[in-house]
Amino acid sequence: MIHLQKINVHFGKGTAAFRVAIDNLDLRIQEGEFLTVIGSNGAGKSTLLNTIAGEVIPDSGQIHIDDEVVTQQTTNLRAQHVARVFQDPVAGTCANLTIAENLALALRRGKNRSLNQAVGPESRSLFKELLKPLNLSLENRLDTLMAMLSGGQRQAVSLLMATSSPLKILLLDEHTAALDPKTSKFVMELTNRIVKEKGLTTLMVTHSLSQALQYGSRTIMLHEGSLIYDVAGDARAKLTPQDLMRQFGDTVDNDRLLLN
Repeated sequence: MIHLQKINVHFGKGTAAFRVAIDNLDLRIQEGEFLTVIGSNGAGKSTLLNTIAGEVIPDSGQIHIDDEVVTQQTTNLRAQHVARVFQDPVAGTCANLTIAENLALALRRGKNRSLNQAVGPESRSLFKELLKPLNLSLENRLDTLMAMLSGGQRQAVSLLMATSSPLKILLLDEHTAALDPKTSKFVMELTNRIVKEKGLTTLMVTHSLSQALQYGSRTIMLHEGSLIYDVAGDARAKLTPQDLMRQFGDTVDNDRLLLN
């Protein structure tokens, strides 16, 4: 479904700040697979997501999605099939627009239709149906500004916005890192349900080793832009967060790899 073929990404070329962000990475991801991505700061995790989303064009190598080469394809074109949720709940929504207006923007992706038309009675009924399963009573607050919501509520709406239109790939960039443990658990359970219901091919960056093993079907680790660990199936099912920490030992800077 996704094939990153010998991808290289360099930043700061020709300067003292030069660094290798992705180093000759070759990675195949099957349709419907849910990967959790771990690694220390600067390992290349966010750059990997940026490369798949089209925000970063690799210096060399090719990106294939469904056998189509999309390496040079613009972010807007890839947005037809790729959605992303960020660490900061503010990043994925418009604070000065209402819940209804935010959902309308998400649903009219690629359509030439005014916002007023997109928040009509028919659309509002749809928004209520989308929000009701969250059990947050947001279906009764369609005219509330996004800025008035808590971080967890806003991140839940971000997930709905990202997945409300037809798509194939969901990219999650530490999307629970800014939340308290209880809210993080709620957002992760919502994420897991949406991914399963829609059969989305998903990559989730996390610093939580527990989260990396609890969710998804495969775990990979990056270090200095290279893939150094890849585990799935029965081998992954037997692992504990402590096993992961011992597996990496002194290979990486573990200061932000969390057991919980």
